[in-house]
Amino acid sequence: GMEGLRLIAGLDPAISGHTAAVCLGLDRSTGKRWVVDVANRQGMKPDEMRELIKEWTIRYGIHEWRIEKNAFQGFLTQDTEVRSFLATRGVTLSDHFTGNNKHDAEFGVAAMSHLFEMGLIKLPRAQTESVKALVAQLISWQPKLPKGVKTDIVMALWFAELRCQELVDVATGGLHTKSMFQTRYDRSQQRSITYEDFRDEAFVSAGSWWR
Repeated sequence: GMEGLRLIAGLDPAISGHTAAVCLGLDRSTGKRWVVDVANRQGMKPDEMRELIKEWTIRYGIHEWRIEKNAFQGFLTQDTEVRSFLATRGVTLSDHFTGNNKHDAEFGVAAMSHLFEMGLIKLPRAQTESVKALVAQLISWQPKLPKGVKTDIVMALWFAELRCQELVDVATGGLHTKSMFQTRYDRSQQRSITYEDFRDEAFVSAGSWWR
C-alpha cells in the first residue's frame, strides 16, 4: 500500500537522552501523510543510530533523511559511513538546525495540529509503545515546555513534515506564493491571473504604454 508515496524520515539524535525517528509516507497528489514507523530509544550509541538509518532505508525504501544538527548531534550528518551508504542508494540526506522557528504558530510544531484535524496525517493502526509515546507527546506539546518534558518524537515528526510541506507546495504550485515572512493578510490578498488579464490590467492602470 506504499506505492507512489515519498518516504521521508526525521531523526532527532541524542547521546544521553532519547533518540527518536519517524518515517512519513507522503502522497503528493492528495497531501496525505502516513506515519509508517516510529522509533524511540534511550541512550542510543552512534553505531546503533547508523544501524537504524540503514535498517529503515532498506526496509521502507526511504527517499530522504532529515537529521537534527545541533551542537554534538552534527557528527551524524557528516558521518562518512552514513553518507556513503545513503548516496549509493540515491537517498538524500539533509541536516536540520532547530531554532525558535519551532515555536512559530503557522510553520512550527503546533501547526501540525491542523493537519491531524483535517485527517492529513494518519497514525499506524498498530499501537506500539513508540506510537503511544508519540501520541502522548503530541497531546502535551506546547511552546516553551519546561525542561524534562520529552518532545523528541514530535520533533522527529516535524523534521519530516517540513519536507512534506515543501513537496506539497511544489506539487500545488504554491512554492513561490508562500513565505514564512508573509502575514495572513498578505496571503489572503494574493491571487492568480492569466497573462492576458495581467496585460489588460497593466494597460488600464498605466495608459497606452503597453504595446
